[in-house]
Amino acid sequence: MERHATTPGQMMNFSVGDHDMLRALAFETGARAIVDRNDIRGELQRIVRDASAYYLIAYESPHPDDGRFHRVTVRVARPRTTIFARTGYWAFKRGDTSEGPASLAPAVPPAVKEAVNRLADSLRPNADEPAEAPSRVHMPAPPPRPEKTPLLAAPSVAVARGRTVSDPVARREFRRTDTVVVRAAVTGAPETSARLLNHVGQPLADLPAVVADGTCEVTVPLGSVGAGDYVLEMSAKTDGEAAQQFVAFRVLAR
Repeated sequence: MERHATTPGQMMNFSVGDHDMLRALAFETGARAIVDRNDIRGELQRIVRDASAYYLIAYESPHPDDGRFHRVTVRVARPRTTIFARTGYWAFKRGDTSEGPASLAPAVPPAVKEAVNRLADSLRPNADEPAEAPSRVHMPAPPPRPEKTPLLAAPSVAVARGRTVSDPVARREFRRTDTVVVRAAVTGAPETSARLLNHVGQPLADLPAVVADGTCEVTVPLGSVGAGDYVLEMSAKTDGEAAQQFVAFRVLAR
């Protein structure tokens, strides 16, 4: 069956078969239709693999608020790449409704949003590839002024296997059998704490933060959490200063 054989009118009138409707819905929403397959395990593994890295793209539409469906085409310059994306969107119609109900989604703190964005960058398929050489030569910038040593430095993420802790990893994607170790340098002897948050910044659990030899360390066993994206919040404070760091990571289903 060709992808465009099933029209929205046919789907609304239920004049096509179930398989054709599933294929059409999947194609229009940038998904895959799993039909006529006995290997469900293999299909689910492919879903997990496809969902392990993705891009969120926003753009300003040039079309008016006419209440019509407008098609959108996504292309990339990377060769041999298959794209799954929505084929378009329904525009609002001016005058019909200018104000909708208040959103029930919780407000995401900017620091948590930035941590999740860095997680998405680390999971890009080409995140480990070297950057392309610049086409222009720029004069080096003057050396920056010395900055004050931060109370709590940017954290690094590693994996503990027994009593051995690996080198810091760039790709922050782990399995539920892993134990994640997050370390950040501290200045002085601040009071430290840590919390596990969900991907929108809602607290899930308090975690012990141990300071030794100028390093704050938080250990996160993943066996007690489900698959999904999480954010670790690390805090340090003294009598006159406070600092926080956020690092996001993903836990796979298997």
